Amino acid sequence: MRNWALFLHFYQPSTQDTALTKHVLEASYLPVLDLLLDHPEQRFSVNISGSLILQLEKIHANSFFDKVQTLAERNQIELVNSPVHHPIAPLTPWNIVSRQLEYDYSLSSSLISNSPSDTLFLAELAIDHLMLQNIEKSNKYRWCLVDESTVHPQFELDTISGYRVAKYKNLLLPVSSRSLAELLRAYPTWINQHKLIDFIYEQTPENDTIISGNDVELFGHHYEERIHVFSELLKMEDRIKFVTVSEAIEKQEPLELELKKFTPSSWQTTHSELEANTPFARWLDSTNKLQQQYHHLAQKVYDAFSTVEKPDDDIGLVYDSAKKHLDRGYASCHLYWLSNNPWWHPDFVEVGAKELVKAIRSLDIDLEIKREIEKLYAEFIHDLWQYHWSGNIEEQFRLYEKERQEILSHLPTNLS
Repeated sequence: MRNWALFLHFYQPSTQDTALTKHVLEASYLPVLDLLLDHPEQRFSVNISGSLILQLEKIHANSFFDKVQTLAERNQIELVNSPVHHPIAPLTPWNIVSRQLEYDYSLSSSLISNSPSDTLFLAELAIDHLMLQNIEKSNKYRWCLVDESTVHPQFELDTISGYRVAKYKNLLLPVSSRSLAELLRAYPTWINQHKLIDFIYEQTPENDTIISGNDVELFGHHYEERIHVFSELLKMEDRIKFVTVSEAIEKQEPLELELKKFTPSSWQTTHSELEANTPFARWLDSTNKLQQQYHHLAQKVYDAFSTVEKPDDDIGLVYDSAKKHLDRGYASCHLYWLSNNPWWHPDFVEVGAKELVKAIRSLDIDLEIKREIEKLYAEFIHDLWQYHWSGNIEEQFRLYEKERQEILSHLPTNLS
């Protein structure tokens, strides 16, 4: 028997068209929740991002909340905190991350019982030394999920390593297996559930507990057949038992590490990016002018916003609205869609940039600063669309395909 803490991350960006959210809800979220309801013996740790909760409220997705509530009441799921608008934490000021975590808790607890309190998931499992220190110093979290590359930068995609739980001071750090996560995320053909479990058995000792994290959208949205694979895995109680991350931690002796032993990384950081000391290049590449412009705009808006004290009177409503614009502008997807590696979506990015500039338009900020930010915003939008029509996008797609084939060549074979 093996135990598997398969962490499930539900997320859609706050600036997304709700029509797409409805599609993902029907193709992935509801079917996955139904499968969990059909298998009460299987338990999971689940993160439902606040930005998704807000959208599901908007489209009156009552069945989603009813199913989650039932699972929570059964104690079948462990709900896990995350910043509401999915920022890349190492690229985001800590006070933005911190207040979004507080907002996330209030959103969840208003809709779902057994809401998250002392467990943490950061977008893309992106973490660096400063963020790790901030989380530990906050003294609010028992554990924070990290990618294997953070504690084992020499990870291999065809091997399940022995890393399970690390520890930094008082903070436990359950380790998501890069191999298992990448298999579900990137395996190019249908996965045979029996061969997948055989692979896990070959790689792990009897009664071992493994941990991995993935986006729920993999099951039924990104890959239609993966929902079938998930369904079949849930039926294999004689070979695999699904447990929560907290249960997985209880079964392990944590590896205590000093700060310098942790590697800044994410669940998409490659070996070459680690070697180049650019762990977050997917979101902020030094050679990507547009990402640099967007990040610079965000920093300028944040700096300007930080000069404003929250009023006590009705103007405080304007301040709170501006704060929400700022937080939405910091969402990871805007930088990710600028990577063109492979994803590219200028319309979506433009909405994010507009959220940033909206954050300062209604506030009492020096006019010279406002003009500077408006100029940065206008220049960014101009350069964004100039690049869109440059002909470079297709070339970047081809470069990505080479990178993808390299990743696929290192995954286990014969799992179909």
